[in-house]
Amino acid sequence: MNGSAIRTMFHGLIDNDELDVDFEYTLMNAARQEIEAFKDWEILKKRDTSQTASSAAKTLPTDFFLPIYLYISTTQPLSQIPFEQQDIFDTNSRCWYIDLPNNSYYLLGDQTANAGKTINFIYLYSPSDIAAATSPVWPVTFHPLLAYQMAKMFYAADQTERNFSWSPEMDAAYKTLFNAMVNWDERLKKRAKENGLQISDINSGVGYDQ
Repeated sequence: MNGSAIRTMFHGLIDNDELDVDFEYTLMNAARQEIEAFKDWEILKKRDTSQTASSAAKTLPTDFFLPIYLYISTTQPLSQIPFEQQDIFDTNSRCWYIDLPNNSYYLLGDQTANAGKTINFIYLYSPSDIAAATSPVWPVTFHPLLAYQMAKMFYAADQTERNFSWSPEMDAAYKTLFNAMVNWDERLKKRAKENGLQISDINSGVGYDQ
């Protein structure tokens, strides 16, 4: 479903009332952001390889939302530390931290041995806003969630009569579909973990062929 089709479903859920178009797309993207912020969805994972190792500041990806982990070339992952502990770990070349106000991150310690090597930064990204001709990045099965969430948000702010408010039936339909999306994501995670390594194993030097 593209944005136009999601709007059509939304109109049906609120008794075919049509609101200001810009407001509806603002509501749609607010609903999208709320759902995408709920958990670390597999479909929102990305890898950035645009930076190379050094002690200089690295710019976060423009669509950055949350970090997952970071490693240099094919070596062991580095450990993220809190921003306020950067001085404590200043000489530890196995650590890194994020400076959110400056949209940057830093590798700590002496990075001379890693100079020029690619930084693999795995993170959760924030997709672009949905417009009339574009669609959510999730599977189409779950696109109706946006129309339900829009209706839920609309009824919370609207001052219409009580009998037109968000109904238990609509709430049940929303929760059923949302739980199905959560279950889909957990199944993706389970299948990936079955053949992958734990971070603790990688840090101890266990290879993929062991």
